[in-house]
Amino acid sequence: MSHRGNDFQSNNGTGLETSSKSYPFSERYPAMLPLLLQKKRRRRRRRRRRRRRRRRKEEEEEEEEAKKKKKKKKKKKKKKKKEEKKKRRKRKRRRKEEKEKEKEKEKEKEKEKKKEKEKEKEKEKEKKKKKKKKRGGSKTH
Repeated sequence: MSHRGNDFQSNNGTGLETSSKSYPFSERYPAMLPLLLQKKRRRRRRRRRRRRRRRRKEEEEEEEEAKKKKKKKKKKKKKKKKEEKKKRRKRKRRRKEEKEKEKEKEKEKEKEKKKEKEKEKEKEKEKKKKKKKKRGGSKTH
């Protein structure tokens, strides 16, 4: 019994040529057909499973990316909001301080005016005193 290539069937005078390329494998070995089909099925299933797994993995990765992006966006938004709040507070504080300064200036002006009035009153009093003295001096003549 001589084995040629992957031929393991003996040539029992059936007239079949057993050269490996004259017929397809399934025709040369009909008994192996169910096994071949099973192998094909398994291979297909495996491929499908792999594809599905790969797709699922990719989808999950995309979802993760999307979630991360969303989170980042949210964080950015939060930061922006915080910054805006800070700016608003700063502006408010500045305005308040400016108003207080204005009030201070107004008070200073009022004080100055009062001082001016006081000085004027003093001057008036001095003038009146001088006039009285002058009037009094002429009586004795």
